[in-house]
Amino acid sequence: MGVSVEHFVSLTPIETQVFTSLSYKVPVFVGTLDGKTWKVDQSNITTIEDNAPGVDGVAARALAGEEEGCKEILSKLVDGTAKYFIGSDVKVISVTERSDKFAVTAPDGATVASVMRARQTIVPSPNDFKVLQAGIGLYILDRGAGHSKREGILESSAGQLQFRIVSGDPLSLDLQSKINARLNEMQTAEQTSH
Repeated sequence: MGVSVEHFVSLTPIETQVFTSLSYKVPVFVGTLDGKTWKVDQSNITTIEDNAPGVDGVAARALAGEEEGCKEILSKLVDGTAKYFIGSDVKVISVTERSDKFAVTAPDGATVASVMRARQTIVPSPNDFKVLQAGIGLYILDRGAGHSKREGILESSAGQLQFRIVSGDPLSLDLQSKINARLNEMQTAEQTSH
């Protein structure tokens, strides 16, 4: 079906990836540090989105999942007051790709209050709504190359998915448009999953 690689040398595919695709007659999916996924299909090079149908979308989500770093934010009562601390590593993209539900287990006496994800883009992933369905908040930190440092939160209010920036630069019009489109996609997916 294809080969996927994480690419750290540049923000675009290089000649050896074209050579590989031409030699083996398979697409090479290339994830770059700015959060883009490229498809090198012999002499054709295109970007693909993580919500693309079929193998293209699966490859884009798999590459994004390899790059994400997630931690549980745990809550525990200490002397009658809720205290928060960082828990263990979790995966969101790969887990929500293979399952209808997102679930994590907290240590005894604690609950998972939220998940903090560091990713190559601030735009939520197609299945992120499954974290909210589990009653867990989802923070997203953008660490993509060339991106402004931002932290946002995906939340649900009165059954409506929302995304807001909690720190960092405001969203550009292009990013806001991409996030709005993703919110609409997730809202539809969430309604059909019930």
